[in-house]
Amino acid sequence: MDGVSCTLVSVHTLQGDGFIDPKAGNEYIVAHVKIVNKSDSEQPYTEFDFHAKSGSGNITDVEIPPSTYTANDALSSGQIAAGGTVEGDVVLQVPMSDHQAAVTWQPSIFGENGANSWLLGL
Repeated sequence: MDGVSCTLVSVHTLQGDGFIDPKAGNEYIVAHVKIVNKSDSEQPYTEFDFHAKSGSGNITDVEIPPSTYTANDALSSGQIAAGGTVEGDVVLQVPMSDHQAAVTWQPSIFGENGANSWLLGL
């Protein structure tokens, strides 16, 4: 989109810590993403461009990670220079065993959440 591409590099589950836990029937996932700016100008990015979409169509925002997240590689917000890249993790919550759950990426507030997605196959 607009000269910017995004790749879902990996996904793994994450346990709650007793203080920050997923909702009943859900689990945390950590999605590691790589964003590449192939345009000729700086492009903004933010972790809030990513969402979880359940098989029933419920789209939810990124989560505050529990203390069990120790990778210290969370994606934040900023600008990517022309030709630059950024990588990081986003923590999301999805229903357990939802074979249609997906991670979505929508870098524009004017786009439709879920238009760009990766099926997780949980």
